[in-house]
Amino acid sequence: MLVSDGLIEKYGSGIGRIKRLCLAHGIKQPKFEELQKGFRVTLYKETTQETTQETTQETTQETTQEKTAKVLTRQSICQLMRENKHITRIELAQKIGVSENAIKQQLVKLKREGMINRIGSTKAGYWEVIK
Repeated sequence: MLVSDGLIEKYGSGIGRIKRLCLAHGIKQPKFEELQKGFRVTLYKETTQETTQETTQETTQETTQEKTAKVLTRQSICQLMRENKHITRIELAQKIGVSENAIKQQLVKLKREGMINRIGSTKAGYWEVIK
């Protein structure tokens, strides 16, 4: 099973940095594999024109998928808040299927962009969807 689908991403941004560095240097994208008690990363040292083209296509596709997922997550957050203005971050994470940290990051962005607002305290307050 490949780990690049987000299973390890919540531990930090190292995987993203590795991928970006490989892309920047024209090296084939690393292979991430889940093992019984950890994971394995295979890094490649050779670069070819074909590898560069493959890497660019893969990275472009992954980036597009990540951006689409973030937009869908943001839309889902707002929709769930419209349905239940007292919904918690934990509930949002469970319903959308992402980590609580991912929800937290999206909430910060949505607030900064003026799309949502928190009314009242953390425990007794509720969400207001503005846009």
